[in-house]
Amino acid sequence: MTARSRVALGLLLAIAVVLVLFGVGDIASGPDADPAITVAVAGRPPGEVRAAEPTGYRLYDFAIRASGLNLAVIGVLMVSILAVPYRSGVRWAWATMWVLPAWAVAVPVLIVGFGPAPGTALPPPAISGPILAGVAALALLLDRRRFATRPTPAPSLELGSATAA
Repeated sequence: MTARSRVALGLLLAIAVVLVLFGVGDIASGPDADPAITVAVAGRPPGEVRAAEPTGYRLYDFAIRASGLNLAVIGVLMVSILAVPYRSGVRWAWATMWVLPAWAVAVPVLIVGFGPAPGTALPPPAISGPILAGVAALALLLDRRRFATRPTPAPSLELGSATAA
């Protein structure tokens, strides 16, 4: 593995670990993990939403924690792909990792499409998403030669090697 490939792998692993940490933070803290998101969506901080709409807040709290679980699982799956098949130079792993920049762009697109509450700024994921997408895409592009020059063997269509006697 070249130095360029090690840098790319390191960047992607760092992103995966950050996703796990943010996911765990969301699981542990719910909407309080990033109050700016609640302000951008509802126009009020989490405490005010909790006081005004306890049932709605409970649903929102569950959704944030469930999203945190999803984020943590995505990060763990990324680490699994990066640690074995990507590191070994398996082409499908490199192609699969392109889901990361696509997802990192889709999140702010969804946020902008949904629209922030009147008079509020975009929440942090609308800013960090494109940055994350750019770093991930750069890392994948840095390492593209390693995957372009290594052919992936076609899967065998044989059902078995034993013949009937």
